[in-house]
Amino acid sequence: MSLRHAVPPPRLCPSRLSWAMHLAFAALAVGAMNPAGANPLGGVVVGGQASIQQPSPTLTQIDQSSQRAVIDWRSFSIGAGEAVRFNQPSASAATLNRVVGNDPSSILGSLSANGRVHLVNQNGVFIGRDAQVDAAALVLSTANVSNSDFMAGRLHFNQPGKPGARIVNEGRITAADGGLVAMVAPGVENRGVISARLGQVMLAGAPTFSLDLFGDGLVNILLNPASLGGIADASGQPLSTHVDHSGRITAEGGRIWISAATARGLVDGMVNISGELRATRVAQQGGEITLLGGESLNLGGSVIATGSAQGGTIAASADRVLLASNAVLDASGPLQGGTVLVGGSYRGASPVPGAAARAGSLDVRQGASIKADATGSVGDGGLVVLWSDKDTRFAGSVTARAGAAGGNGGTMEVSGKK
Repeated sequence: MSLRHAVPPPRLCPSRLSWAMHLAFAALAVGAMNPAGANPLGGVVVGGQASIQQPSPTLTQIDQSSQRAVIDWRSFSIGAGEAVRFNQPSASAATLNRVVGNDPSSILGSLSANGRVHLVNQNGVFIGRDAQVDAAALVLSTANVSNSDFMAGRLHFNQPGKPGARIVNEGRITAADGGLVAMVAPGVENRGVISARLGQVMLAGAPTFSLDLFGDGLVNILLNPASLGGIADASGQPLSTHVDHSGRITAEGGRIWISAATARGLVDGMVNISGELRATRVAQQGGEITLLGGESLNLGGSVIATGSAQGGTIAASADRVLLASNAVLDASGPLQGGTVLVGGSYRGASPVPGAAARAGSLDVRQGASIKADATGSVGDGGLVVLWSDKDTRFAGSVTARAGAAGGNGGTMEVSGKK
């Protein structure tokens, strides 16, 4: 699946109960992640040219002279009141920081970089509530990449982390204009704030992935289902992947992409959205939000892809999709409504872009609101499609209105094929 192309019913099945219990125990584990924090320790440069300095007891500084560098760390944590600073040759320069010890990374202070920072810890990464991370681009992963691939610009993170390892953000992450924030692990949770103006934010529940930062300027993330089979969790059960977002993500003029990988041999692939996603259009720039839940997508927050002229694009799908009573999907614009595709495209012609298949079932609860309006005085409404191949239950509100003083109404479809 590629960024290039643009909950189940409330019955709690055993697999979801198991997953909920796993999260409860995992939350206790995150709380135990080195709460006092410490400067990164035992750094050894194993690729490229860089030096590691400690100008003060609370500051670790990495001065990089090559375009790419790889540093193996015994541990990489930042305590409250501590800071790590990367000085890199340019905004496109990249540093791979790989933790070779057994401790998760606990980021409670500040991390800053003028280039791209990759932090790989196969034990997991936790960013605390008061932490601040600023970089041209930031990639956090529990999957590892070889030195040779990274130094050659081949970002194939094909070595999975430890079963049950997660990435959790409660702090504030900011990418430079046009930058990238990517968090990839079997379990990803964002409770904090992520900002990437004119850039891209990607949250993916997957044990392995590939990332393309080059090509035609778009950033593509590829989740290879063939690499997922046979991977088990800490108890030896087939792995469950999930993404939970209860915080806020903004990518003005950019793209937001959230997905949970699913494949044969995985218990489930779930995306739960209860926070805010905002990727508004800036002139003709961006304004795209894609949510792919694999097995299930539970959407109960705000998904905003409005624009200053034309509305943006919202695409959402999973085998089972629930739009809860407080769900808001808005792709409106003053001159032209945008596009909202949930479960499939118009008349079921194709799946949502990026999805492997159309939704099997769709439940839109009373109170859920979907809009693709022209909000100015004159303008055309957009396109809204709510589709499932089997059963669609609809009790919400859909509008694709023309402008108040003129224009054409848009197109709306609410369908359950069977």
